[in-house]
Amino acid sequence: MSRAVLVDMWGTIIEPARPRRDFRVARVRGLLLASGVEPTSEVLERAVAEYERHWDALWVERTTRLVEIPAEEDIRAFLRTVGVDSEVTEAHLRAYSAPYLEFTRIRRGVERALRGLSGRYRLAVVSNVTYGPMVVEKLRMHGLLDYFDEVVTSYDVGLRKPHPEIFGRALESLGAEPSEAVMVGDELVDDVIGARSAGVRAILLGPPGSDHGAADAVIREFGEVPRAVQSVLG
Repeated sequence: MSRAVLVDMWGTIIEPARPRRDFRVARVRGLLLASGVEPTSEVLERAVAEYERHWDALWVERTTRLVEIPAEEDIRAFLRTVGVDSEVTEAHLRAYSAPYLEFTRIRRGVERALRGLSGRYRLAVVSNVTYGPMVVEKLRMHGLLDYFDEVVTSYDVGLRKPHPEIFGRALESLGAEPSEAVMVGDELVDDVIGARSAGVRAILLGPPGSDHGAADAVIREFGEVPRAVQSVLG
């Protein structure tokens, strides 16, 4: 069987380069334009406030039930709340994805670390995300996609980390056993405790002690991943 490294996306490979509000404003404006609505500043402000309420309600469902509500459903429901009658089109999905693609950056040390892991381990992204294709596109934009054997997202699986099923799907796609795998991520519950529930070891990207003893290793920078993986998996 293969030894495998599973890697989170948001907060691990990428990080926001703009405030959260910029993401929301750009997404809402893009969705309205894709629906044929040219919003005034007043209309946009009201729509952004409505999207915030809409997102928060869906977030509660996502995090309590651990089910993914995909972008298509998210967009359709939001447009209804602002009185826009429109089918969800490719233009809507491009507008939805644009802030994720444009307002994030690759964390320092990622490319070099992936190069060090590639060839020694099978690699998969395991990400909670409402639209899987934007993860693939972000990796492609920065020349990172070819380092990964698989990209497994909650959008595709229908379940979110920390549900063990998403880790199991990633392992199955890589042909790896839980005992021969490690998860790398920045979230204690989603990435560390979730991986543990699937029998997978875990490395937390965060300050020392932030794992409260739950992780097999804690690192501050992504550049430390190869050494940490070596110490955990050999």
